[in-house]
Amino acid sequence: MCYSQSMTTVNVRWKLKEALEKYQTNPYALAREMGDQNKAVTLYRLTSPTKQVSRIDLKTLGDILTALRGVTGKTVPLEDLLEIVEVEGEVTSNATLPAWQSFAGLLDDPVFITTQPGELERELGEAVSLEVEASTTGQR
Repeated sequence: MCYSQSMTTVNVRWKLKEALEKYQTNPYALAREMGDQNKAVTLYRLTSPTKQVSRIDLKTLGDILTALRGVTGKTVPLEDLLEIVEVEGEVTSNATLPAWQSFAGLLDDPVFITTQPGELERELGEAVSLEVEASTTGQR
């Protein structure tokens, strides 16, 4: 059995290349402002369209912002370096939804809990039975 779930994920996009173009500077000038020309290699890598940045150290981010301020004479807002991108998508899995998941949803429904207490016990028993069956037949 398959299940799918609609999901919005939030990604953060690195915009150093665009910021450097906006402020008419380059990675080498930033590295010089940082006092370490060896950082130019890292900064060029951070602006490469073929390299995905998966993480960045907060100190490095602060150093870049400080260097941009030194080069431009302006305080550069964080939004010039980072962009939040929301991605809509549907996550599909071939895994079977655990039986307890449907039971857990009942616990969020106060009307169901107060009006049908016997049903809650029956649903729990059914969820446990389905989980035991799934685990003994190799489905989990």
